[in-house]
Amino acid sequence: MNRIQIAETLEQRRKALEMPVAALARRSRLSRDTVDRILRGSGASPSLDNLEAVAAALGVEVSLTPTSPVTEFIDREARRKAKRLVRATQGNVALESQAVDRETIDRLVYKTANRIASSARKLWR
Repeated sequence: MNRIQIAETLEQRRKALEMPVAALARRSRLSRDTVDRILRGSGASPSLDNLEAVAAALGVEVSLTPTSPVTEFIDREARRKAKRLVRATQGNVALESQAVDRETIDRLVYKTANRIASSARKLWR
């Protein structure tokens, strides 16, 4: 969820509660200008403390939700890194007129991704 979507969600909640912005500012112990900026999603990004204060005043919780399970994320990142490495190697090989076929490239990506995924050190460096 991006800043604009967060702002829209908070503003929708405020309207559903029929809570004036002034009351929200008072309940969140923030200035009205700060609350206005948060609700519009404009200006500098709000601090997490300010965002949580507005959310709490509206009866909403700020939470983080993983986009995928850990193993799926690791596999995706390993494949991405493996493709980049194989492409770089393939580029060098192509310069020497020794390029390999697509099936071989796919096999190399698969093997490389498995090696990368098995080592956090290799994955995140």
